[in-house]
This record gives sequence, structure tokens and C-alpha cells, in this order.
Amino acid sequence: MLMLIETYRSYILGSVALCALLAIVSCREGTVSTASDAYKTLCVKRQDFTQMRQFMSNIESKENINVNALIGGTLKTVCVKEGARVKKGQPLFIIDQAPYIAAVNAAKAQVGTARAALSTAQLNLDGKEKLYEQQMVGEFDLRRARHAKEEAAAQLEAALAELAAARSNLDYTTIYSPVDGTISIMNFTEGDVVFPTSTLSIATIAANKQIYAYITLSEKLLVNLFEEYDCSTSDELLKKLPPVSLYTTSMPLAVKQTS
Repeated sequence: MLMLIETYRSYILGSVALCALLAIVSCREGTVSTASDAYKTLCVKRQDFTQMRQFMSNIESKENINVNALIGGTLKTVCVKEGARVKKGQPLFIIDQAPYIAAVNAAKAQVGTARAALSTAQLNLDGKEKLYEQQMVGEFDLRRARHAKEEAAAQLEAALAELAAARSNLDYTTIYSPVDGTISIMNFTEGDVVFPTSTLSIATIAANKQIYAYITLSEKLLVNLFEEYDCSTSDELLKKLPPVSLYTTSMPLAVKQTS
């Protein structure tokens, strides 16, 4: 009975070992087949592609116009960005208008006061003239009334001039583009204080008539370009270089090349 049990155990162990061996062989065969399916043969074809080369550039024009402030104040709004294209008469900057609006209102009040004073002086003169005709006042009183009217009229003219100046200063708070062009340099941003006597302009506009983009190439890159395009002079290289695209919104100068 003991021998029968041991024989049965040996049979079970042998069956388990055989199953394990078959499972290992099966896994290996499955791995080999999967690896062979993963690597496929690719056919290399000749085709064109676009190679991009990017360079930082400086935009310059033969006609550069400096934009300056005609009044002092804090830049409240910047309407454009550096590199943006602008049209003649387009708003570029707005200076804080609050003090200039207050100045206009004060000048209007002065005009109203001066007009009232002139009206009073005119009424006084009319009364003096009637009394003078009736010989109730002397010539001295009549002349003094006329002088008072002239002084009131002069004060009104001065008040009107102050109002016109205040309105002009308010108009100057908005700075417009004097020409069509591109904003090449901006020296001030929102919150900066500008003055009409400042030697540094707020911005510089490059007129659209003739604009040049200057890029700086390293000596190594220049030698590689000469070899790539089989050139010996800079003029010859410029003729063989492909067209370029200029990006003016804080992007570099991109050279597109097809090979």
C-alpha cells in the first residue's frame, strides 16, 4: 500500500513538471513570434522637406520717426506692441487724462466768470453813459466805466485762451502715429512718466517705404553656408539663399529652405 502511494505521488510530480515545461516552451514561442511582428521592413524614399533656420534681426528703415510727448504725464495706456504695423493717425499711447480734464473744467469756469464780469461792466457803462448825458456824472466816471469794460473784455479773452490751451493739452494726451510704418523701438511702457523735454523718445517708427532687417551670423555658420551653396563671395551667397519670412511680433527672422 505504501509503495502504491509513492508511485502515485511520483506520477503527479512528473505530470506537473511536464506541464511546466510545455508552458515555458509555449511562452518562448509566443515571445519570438511577437518580436518578429514588431519589426517591419520600411522602404526609404527620397522626398523634399522644409528646413527652418531662425535668426534674431534688427529692423531699421531709412526713414525713422521718433515719437515724443508734447505734454508730461503718466502713460495710462499703450495701444500697440513693438513690431506692430501702424497707420497714420492711429492711437499709439494715452497719457493720464485726469489732470488735463480738470484743467479744462477749471478753464471753463474762468470763462464763465469773465463773461459775467464783462456783462456787469457793460451794464455799468450803459448806466454811466445815461447819467453823463443827463450831466449827473462827470467825464472821469464815464472813462473809468469804459476802462472797466475793456479790462473785463481782456480778461474774457485771456480765459478763452486758457480754455483753448487746456483743450489742446487734453488732446495731446493721446499720441497718434504720424506716418504709416512699423514700431521698431519702444522705450516706455504703461506706468512710465514721460516729459516733452526728455531726450529719449517714447517710440521709433520705421516708415514702410524701405525697411531692412539686419541679422548677425557666426563665422562657423557663414562658412557652412558657403560650403552648402558652393559660394565664394557674399554677393553670390545672397543670390542663392532662399526667400526669408520676417515675423515682427516678438518672433525671430525665419529662413525657409527646401532641399
